[in-house]
Amino acid sequence: YDTRQGPDVQYIMKEFHDLEYFTNELNFFQFANHKYLPKPICVEYGKYPKIVMEYIEGERVSQSFFELAIELQLKHPKDFQKQWHELLHWFGLVLAMLLSVIKYIHSIGFIHGDIKPENIVLVERGGQKNFPIVVDFGIARLVQEESDQAKITRTGTVCGSPTYMSPEQCTSSKVDHRSDIYSLGIVFYESLTGEVPFQHDELVRVMAMHLSDTPLPLNEMRPDLNFPEALMQVVHKTLLKNPNDRYQTMDELSQALEDAMKEPE
Repeated sequence: YDTRQGPDVQYIMKEFHDLEYFTNELNFFQFANHKYLPKPICVEYGKYPKIVMEYIEGERVSQSFFELAIELQLKHPKDFQKQWHELLHWFGLVLAMLLSVIKYIHSIGFIHGDIKPENIVLVERGGQKNFPIVVDFGIARLVQEESDQAKITRTGTVCGSPTYMSPEQCTSSKVDHRSDIYSLGIVFYESLTGEVPFQHDELVRVMAMHLSDTPLPLNEMRPDLNFPEALMQVVHKTLLKNPNDRYQTMDELSQALEDAMKEPE
């Protein structure tokens, strides 16, 4: 990456040493245009092709939320539960924006394939803080409904970030939009607890845990925090091993999350 300042905008020059990653990202931005996506400016060709795009600077979504939660615990121990409830409400609003852009990505026929906190950046835009921008489409793939060969990230190759990969990615199986839903579940889990559900020094072991291990419920990972039962159920369902058992669409997930975030009467 090479970050530079132009006359009107700060931009980043992203150099690709992998032609497939370059082609994937270029193809994606030929289709995509959304307020929660970075804006490409131009393409440069050479020994290593480059995509010049607007520079996005902000915080990771999970880092921002959990650091706020810890800060509230320390500064407002007596009324923390009230503050925590308000923080969860704010988190729900941010997630609603995030889910809307993932829904858009799926609606134009793509899957992201590498959803993780580093690729979800909270920025300030148009006076609005905590505006989520989704970045890095180097392994995004166009999914064709009738083509099994298209429903993959890379044929015969494990591709993605092991901590956030779906079970089907870990086995190089057919991948569709429900893989992104699983990865979002990992992001939800980490944002809410400060920990990812599956951790090990060996990445191969992490991938095996995605295939076989059941994540600790949120309230067992962080018994000091009061998680609504409905929210725990949403996170649990996103992390089911079989894609057929998860939420099947972003609309389903969005509605379930919205219901879970409603204040109890």
